[in-house]
Amino acid sequence: MTMPIQEVIGILGTLVMLVIGILGWARSHKGDAADHGMNRGVVLTEIGHVKDGIDDIRRKLERQDKEYVGMLTRLTSVETMLLQVFQRLDRLEGNRKEG
Repeated sequence: MTMPIQEVIGILGTLVMLVIGILGWARSHKGDAADHGMNRGVVLTEIGHVKDGIDDIRRKLERQDKEYVGMLTRLTSVETMLLQVFQRLDRLEGNRKEG
């Protein structure tokens, strides 16, 4: 029972197309995985940049808080001295009116 040449060519063609299809799928699958990995790496890098920016903002805010506390301390000191000056002026004016 010999097969005609057309049947052999048809079977070989089907097998070749099946192999080509599998190889194409494998190549596409590798490319998708690589793209997914690259996209994930980009996202992680961007998250890292955002985290660094937040850390910078946090440091600046802490520095401004310290400066604000320092200014409040100085302002309180100035208010105390000003109150003493007004009290002294009141005493001097009181002595002047009495005399």
